[in-house]
Amino acid sequence: MSTIAENLKNIKEIVSETAIKCGRDPHEITLMAVSKTKPMEMLIEAYNAGMRLFGENRVLEAVEKRKELPLDAEIQLIGHLQSNKTKASVGNFSCIQSVDSLKIARKINKEAEDQGIVQKILIELKTSEEESKSGFSSEDEYYESLEEIMSMNHIEVRGLMTIAPFVDDDVIVRSSFKKCRLVFEKTKKMYPHKKLTVLSMGMSGDFPLAIEEGATLIRVGSSIFGTRY
Repeated sequence: MSTIAENLKNIKEIVSETAIKCGRDPHEITLMAVSKTKPMEMLIEAYNAGMRLFGENRVLEAVEKRKELPLDAEIQLIGHLQSNKTKASVGNFSCIQSVDSLKIARKINKEAEDQGIVQKILIELKTSEEESKSGFSSEDEYYESLEEIMSMNHIEVRGLMTIAPFVDDDVIVRSSFKKCRLVFEKTKKMYPHKKLTVLSMGMSGDFPLAIEEGATLIRVGSSIFGTRY
């Protein structure tokens, strides 16, 4: 068994154990392999070990990788989307996870309209004070923008995502995840007719906490592929 295959097996075991421990069905939780910066041969190795969902943050690089992956593989955009990369992103990712402003949502909707498609997205909520983090910076800003985003005809909002602060303090990390989950639950109640099923939280260092706080999708990179290539 390859190292990547072994890593995937170990992570899936942790996901299952964590879910069962907190009374959840492990099948509710989707594992994404964060393959940004990784060479194509590593993606193929992960694919051969059973992975079908990959996360990339460089638009043009991801588009090229998509051409080499089998058709049943899926790539989602997980990094901050720059305005000038909107056209290249829409239609090339099964989901754009990091919609962090009303301005970007409008651009995605307009480009999707021009292409005659509906683009799936997640709305990114900033739950950390760290300057490097993107996302709607406050719940007020989020809710003020939400009605317009939800009414866009060429965007399908599937849920929320967040990135916890990079600190060695489980209390702070858990608080970040809990904040996003509460907003997610409130949003589902506000829009019961929408397919809001995705709560994307947790990475290599904190995904068990994210699962405990309700994540339905975890984004794991270094624990699968090793340190950044």
